Parts: sequence; C-alpha cells; structure tokens
Amino acid sequence: MQNMGIRHLLPLAALCFSLSGTAQSIFYVKTDGSGDQTGSSWNNAATLYTALRNTSGGDTVRIAQGDYYTAADSGSWQIVKNLTVTGGYDETEADSAKPNGNVSTTVLHGRKQSDAEGTNNRVITIAGAPFNYIRVTLENLTITGGNGHNDLPQRLSGVAQSGFGYGGGLFNCYAETVLRDVTVAGNIAADNNDPAAGGGIYNTRAALTITGNSEVKDNSASAGGKGFGGGIANCGVGATLLMDNGIVRGNTAVDHPESYRSGYGGGIYNENSGYAKLTGTLIEDNTATTGLGEARGGGIASGNNSRLILSDVLMEGNTAVRNPFNAAEGYGGGLYSGGFDTEESGSAVELSDGTVVRNNIATVGLGHGYGGGIAAAKTNTLTPDGLIVEGNTAVYNPDNMSAGYGGGIYSEAGLGTDWAAFDVAIRTNTATTGRGESIDNNLYQRQTVTILPDRGVEILSTTLKEPLIFAPGDNFDLIFKAEGYANRTPVVMVNDISINPEKIGDNIYKCHIATDNIKGNITIKIYINIFSVTFIEIAKGITVNFLGNTFSEARRYFLFPVGDTARFSFAADNAHRNERPFIYINGKQHSPVETAGGKYELLFENIAENIDIKLRFSPDAAVFPENTVLTYSRNGFLIVESPAAEIPVTVYTPAGQIQARCQVSGTKSIALPEGMYMVKAGAEVRKVIVKDAL
Repeated sequence: MQNMGIRHLLPLAALCFSLSGTAQSIFYVKTDGSGDQTGSSWNNAATLYTALRNTSGGDTVRIAQGDYYTAADSGSWQIVKNLTVTGGYDETEADSAKPNGNVSTTVLHGRKQSDAEGTNNRVITIAGAPFNYIRVTLENLTITGGNGHNDLPQRLSGVAQSGFGYGGGLFNCYAETVLRDVTVAGNIAADNNDPAAGGGIYNTRAALTITGNSEVKDNSASAGGKGFGGGIANCGVGATLLMDNGIVRGNTAVDHPESYRSGYGGGIYNENSGYAKLTGTLIEDNTATTGLGEARGGGIASGNNSRLILSDVLMEGNTAVRNPFNAAEGYGGGLYSGGFDTEESGSAVELSDGTVVRNNIATVGLGHGYGGGIAAAKTNTLTPDGLIVEGNTAVYNPDNMSAGYGGGIYSEAGLGTDWAAFDVAIRTNTATTGRGESIDNNLYQRQTVTILPDRGVEILSTTLKEPLIFAPGDNFDLIFKAEGYANRTPVVMVNDISINPEKIGDNIYKCHIATDNIKGNITIKIYINIFSVTFIEIAKGITVNFLGNTFSEARRYFLFPVGDTARFSFAADNAHRNERPFIYINGKQHSPVETAGGKYELLFENIAENIDIKLRFSPDAAVFPENTVLTYSRNGFLIVESPAAEIPVTVYTPAGQIQARCQVSGTKSIALPEGMYMVKAGAEVRKVIVKDAL
C-alpha cells in the first residue's frame, strides 16, 4: 500500500501546479449547438468540440439530453484540461441543481467504422502531459459506438503505437479521472485482426476511479487479433484502477468465432505494473474469447508485476473459452492470475471480504480446462481470505475428451499458496462434464520439488507421480547414488531441515520425504563434500546470530559446502558487558574481533574442515570438562560416558528434533539410526556421527 500512496501523490502534486487561478466558468452544450456560439448559456449553446476547446482549467461543461456524434473530420472529443463534464440536463434546472435526466439521456457516440466520410474514432480521449497531469470528472453520460483502432491524436505520441487498438470508448492517460454514473457500452478497440486493449476503456499512466451507478458493458477489445480486456485494460507503470459498486458485464476480449488469437481478460485486463482495486463490484458474463485461440481469465486477467485487490466482489457467469469447437486451453473462467508467457512474471492478488467466484467456466470447447473459477500460475502471489468459490466448471462440454483440472481452483505447481491456512470455502465445483479425465473437482493444487545434488551425487529415481511435482500429502521416496566418498555419510536437507538417508546398497541411499507438514514448494539439497560449524558451548549471557537468526539450544549446528564462507556475530548481555569472552576454535584459543556496539564477529573463509566453537567468559567455565564426559559412536550406537556424576543427556537431530532424553551415570548405549546428531551432555553440546556396525 505504500507504493500505492506514492503513485497517487505524484499526479496530485502535478495537479496542484496545473490548476488555473481564474474564476471557474460553465459551458453549455446542446445537440443543435453551434460552433460559432460561446456556450455561455442554453440559448447560446455550443457544440461539444467548441466547448472543450474554449474551456479553461477548472471549468464545467453541461450537456443537454440527446445523442451526440463525433465528426468524421474531427476525431474523438479531446479533454486536455482540468474539467467536469456532466450530462442529462433538460435545460430547466437551476444553476446549482443536478440534472433531471439519468445516465441514458445524454449519449456520446464515436465512429465505429470507417466509411467514405472519414475514419473510425473513439468517443473520448483524456490526455494530460508527463509533467502536467490533469483532473477530469465525467458524470451522468453514456459513452458508446467508439472504435479505438489507430485513433492516435498527437498528445498520445509515445504512449500508444500504430497498428494497435486502444480504448474504443475512452483513452485515459496522464490524468486523474473520475467516472461517476457513467455507462461505457458497445465500443471496440480494434475492428480488424490487429491486437487491441480495452474495448471500453484503456487506462495507462493515469488514475481512473469508477464510482456511482457506473457500468462497463458489451464492449470488445478485438474483432480478430489478440485481445486484452474486453471491458477495461489497465496497463503500465502508474496505471491505477479503482472501482466501487460498479458493474462489468458482457464484455469480450476476442470477438470472432474464427480467430486463433489469444484472449486475456474478458472483463478486465490488469498488467505491466498496473494496480487495480475493486470493491462491491459485479463481474458478470464476460468472455475472454469466442474464437479458436487460447484464453485466460473470462472475468479478469492480471499479471506481469501487477497487483489486484478484490473486496466484496461477485464474479459470476464468466467464461474463458466460449466456442464449442475451440480445441485450445482455457484458464480461469472467473479469474486468471500469473504470467502471460514464459518470459513474464506474475501478479500479486488479494481476494477478501466476502468475494464470491460462482458459476464460471474455463472452457465450453474441446481443449483442456484449468480452473473453472480461478487459475493461478506459479509466477503469482495469491492471498485468499473470506473467499467463496462454488459452482464453477473447468470443462463444460459433453463431447470434450480433454482433461479438466480444478473445477473450482487450479493452483499451478510453484504457486505456494497454503489454501488450508485461509478462510476459503471451495465447494460444489466440477472438473469436467465431458468424457476426459476429471482431476480434482474443487481444488487442483500442485507444488514443485527442486533437487540440488552435490558433486558426485547422482539422482536415480523418485516415486513422484509427476516429475518434480507433488500434491500436499503425497509422500515420496528419493533414491540417489554417492560415489567416491566411502567414509562420508551424505547429508540431506529438505527445506533446510536435515533428514537421515537410509543406505540400501553400495553407495546407494534412500530418503523418505513426508509432505504432510510442508507448506509450499520443496527444495532438497544433498551434500557430501560438506563441513560443519558447531557451537558446542555457548556460555549463559551470550547471544549468537547467523544471517539474522538467533541460535537456540536445539540448533547450534550449520552445514557449509567446501570453500564456502560463514560469518557469525555474538554479544554479551548487560550482566556481562564488562567481561571479554574467550573463544576456542577446534580446541585452540582465539582472540575475538570486536565490532561496534559491544558485538564480536567470527569469520571463516574457504571452509575446508569441521569447526567446533566454544564461547566462554572464563577459561574454566565448562561445567563438565571434556575429560569427564565422553560421547562417541560405536557399532551403530551412541555411547555416553560420565564416570564422575549423573548428568542429563538430550540427543537432537541437526534440525532440532529430540531423538532421545535420559540420565547417564557411568556408561550408556543409545540406539539411533545412522546419521549426524547433536548431543547435549550436561552443559556441553557436541556433534556425533553414528554409523551402522560394519
């Protein structure tokens, strides 16, 4: 949210310097207004072109009820100043009164097709400048019949490119614009095979707020090319979309039954660092494609470093692929979040406060369907809380022979969202109504396994159902071979937790990986050529840190590949501030290096041996000297000898799990699996490697 605040402040700061100091004026516009009139009253009404040209910053334009059409030779209506434009007047209102007519009584038309009279054009272009943002409010208007293909006024130079369609109804840039009680309907961004974005609205480098009883409906991004955002496209750094209690209904990203181009975001497309927050909004009956190409996000598609927040939103009846003959894949009937190709990063998504994703379909065609309600890719960060996902279908076609994955949610391998940790209801969804494989009706969730073997380690096999992918709760075995290190037991770390491999053959080992308690993806590291740094004694009053982690009684042991560097810091508490610690490294005393603030530093470079460290306040601080208590391995047992007195003994794995706890007086043998352990005997902690009997 902090970045969001900065994003708003920049345009507002620019606005503070662009506002005119002159008195505000009102300009009047009628269907029969004249270009020769000043627009100073209803009796002296001007055309909308004339009024917009003659206004100064901060003025108001009042438009009488009726239908207004852009001229073939004049292009779209351009707003380049701070203005308020309001429709619905019947010319009887008092000067300070609101208009008597509603949103449907003043209709602004673009030119949807080129003809003998001139080219097509969108309805309205709002454009400030990079260092002169403007503030615009449009109220009580209908914006319809526009075509944004190659409608590129000079002020859009550097923002838009030819051969692309942008915003059939409205293009908004370098502005902070409010649409209040506005309907944007029946527009198209491009009526040919060129790519296009924002059938109704294209918003870039600007803040757009849609509020009141506003609706974006029945718009199309492209008639044949790639389509991005049938209703709204919110794209680029600084693009901010805020929508409150609005409706986005019946829009289509690609609207041609024979087009093989991809469609993204039937209702809304949010990408390339765009920020979109929708509250109390209905996203209904939108379509990513009616053609034959791939589709992502029937309702909304969000990705490429964007951020999307949905609060109390109803997403219902949307479809990614709405063509029964389409054999391409459909992702996210309601919502798709993630990258749009392999080179792009994903989106941060928050779904909260009663958001409902209901009765959406990933595909009605013949291809695979992924996530009838939601499809979330691995490049994405998704946080659901208070979310309901119900009645969605991944594949809705009785003739479809392809698989349906996740009728409710398709959570792609690598996403990492722990759905069980959130307040989410996922119910009564269907993976497929066709004849293909049905894979997880409600939630398809997969995570990735990354294996990083040391030199000399060969991965032989795993028991995973899919290569390097697992579902939570699917435990599996990993089998590997470690050659050339007969005297070293491999160390296996699963998400930085050590597990002991079982030797099942000549230099062949097996590890059983239990995934029940693992949240997210798994990284397995297998070390052979590795050394340990062990704090076998830390005097009371000394705190040791490594990379920001404070040591505990259970974890004083860390592993480092050969040649690596380890840096530690430690400090004494207030009761020992005046005492200089004694440091013993592999039995030899060393002088500590003091840094700022009473802290000390230990730096080990090019590690090539195991390192044991003791930190004391006096040379004889050990409660049990090393010549009193002995710990070692013999014939597959841990041996503890304490001839002088009875002492408490606790045995830990390197990850801190207790393996044994007992009192020892004399000699005691403790049976343990082969592996590496930390043994706390009295006040000392020591490392012991237990090997099976030969």
